[in-house]
Amino acid sequence: MLVEQSRLKNLRTLYLSNTEIDDSAADYIAQLTSLQTLWIGHTNVGDRFITGISSLRNLEDLNVTGTQITNVPESAICGFPKLEHFYASDTSMDYDTIRRINAYVDANKLVELDRITKQ
Repeated sequence: MLVEQSRLKNLRTLYLSNTEIDDSAADYIAQLTSLQTLWIGHTNVGDRFITGISSLRNLEDLNVTGTQITNVPESAICGFPKLEHFYASDTSMDYDTIRRINAYVDANKLVELDRITKQ
């Protein structure tokens, strides 16, 4: 990356939609551990990218609209314990993959709602 990564360690939002990034960017983005929002719609990322960023434990909002992603492994989904919003229109993901991700996201929202109501 052009910018020194240590300067980005507290970055919470990253919009890379409509850029030329591909799966190789996952190695750099995975180091941005404070990231909460990542939009990579209409880029050249694929399945390897999602697996590569699955260490982003604080990610809440992920947009992969219009990418080459076809499958998101269960292990990658579980890497996003705070994921609340997942946008994946115009991809080649099959119905079962999208249903599985949506169920995971819904479960996260219920856990968060439960935490809020108990405070």
